[in-house]
Amino acid sequence: MKTVKNRPIPSNDQLTAKQRNAIPHLVAAPSIEEAARRAACTKQTLYNWLAEPAFAAAYEQAQMRVYESGLAALRCAIEAGVSTMRELAEDAKQPGNVRCSAAKSLVEIAMRAHEQIVMADEIRELQAQMDAVGGPRAASQIA
Repeated sequence: MKTVKNRPIPSNDQLTAKQRNAIPHLVAAPSIEEAARRAACTKQTLYNWLAEPAFAAAYEQAQMRVYESGLAALRCAIEAGVSTMRELAEDAKQPGNVRCSAAKSLVEIAMRAHEQIVMADEIRELQAQMDAVGGPRAASQIA
């Protein structure tokens, strides 16, 4: 069964029509008050629904879809952005501060990307070690 933050993803029949209607408003609205207004319910109703595991999981799933969509758009723009920074850094016609800023940004981005790759590898290694000793409970009992 798929989960979001260790909660089972609910099926549509676990939510009422009003709850299903409220989720996109919660995701898109700048505040809970605005989400309640758009969903034609009270702020307290939204808070009550968010306390329900099925609604909270559906809301988190919707948020994750929006986040993943945004990341996909950013991935598409990375190549163009890096190309532009590289052109600026290498263009002798650009002022020194522009070239320096572009070069600095490229180095910082590369360093952060490397750090994230290393951390992801370390997390995978730790997860494998935990799996080898019987999962998180067994690992916490060993420590």
